[in-house]
Amino acid sequence: MNFEFEQITSRKNPGIIRACSLEDKKHRDREGVFAMEGEKLILEALSENIRITELFFTEKAKNNRSDILEKAYAMGAKLYLVTAEVYEKLTYEKASQGIFAIAEKFDIPMLSEDVDTSHGMIVLESVRDPSNVGAILRSCAALGCPDILLTNDCADVFGYKTLRAAMGAVFKTRLHKTENIAKSIQLLRKSGKVYAAALTDKAQSIADITFEPCDSIIIGNEGHGVSEAVLENCTGSIIIPMQCGSESLNASVAAAILIWEKARKTGDIYSR
Repeated sequence: MNFEFEQITSRKNPGIIRACSLEDKKHRDREGVFAMEGEKLILEALSENIRITELFFTEKAKNNRSDILEKAYAMGAKLYLVTAEVYEKLTYEKASQGIFAIAEKFDIPMLSEDVDTSHGMIVLESVRDPSNVGAILRSCAALGCPDILLTNDCADVFGYKTLRAAMGAVFKTRLHKTENIAKSIQLLRKSGKVYAAALTDKAQSIADITFEPCDSIIIGNEGHGVSEAVLENCTGSIIIPMQCGSESLNASVAAAILIWEKARKTGDIYSR
């Protein structure tokens, strides 16, 4: 095996306590790192050159996935073999794979005039459920709409639930943030149309929209939808036709349908 490691046998080890603290956003923000767990997610991070600083693993993981450990070690990670009891303190999962990593957060820039918006963006306004944010990022990556804009009050993309739902899409998409959604919409409208997913008097069915690659779509908060500031600045609003009496769709499901429709009509889904 082409890697070296230290052993940790105490649940009170400072490194273990620090790793556990990263479940809290304030600790992630303060230290500039985040935690993730599982073979697939860690491999995705490594393949996208995310800098893993520490890797904790059980004896079983050492025997079964030495390839991951070797790759992380070669990229500069410190490796720690932990007992099953210690790993129980680290894990987020009921049936874990025994491999847990700490990585450096990458920068998510603010949207500015310098950003290329010619391919449009999927905009998330106040989407606060981490599973929804993660699932939407996953749909964006899968359907060829990798440019994403998030308001500051969206769920943290470095949170474990978001990372798990995104299944590596956090590392494959081009993320940006905004502190002023109205100003950002005006910037996006310089490249194309901006549609809000909202039931309004003038809302159009997605079946009637001729999307262009440069168009953007805004998904609003799970409970309240998009804000007045969004509706006032958008090109228009769009809806997904549904059977009478049906409740509104979950935010991530609605987003997936909208993203698919744009990708289908613009050819983005076939561009790879």
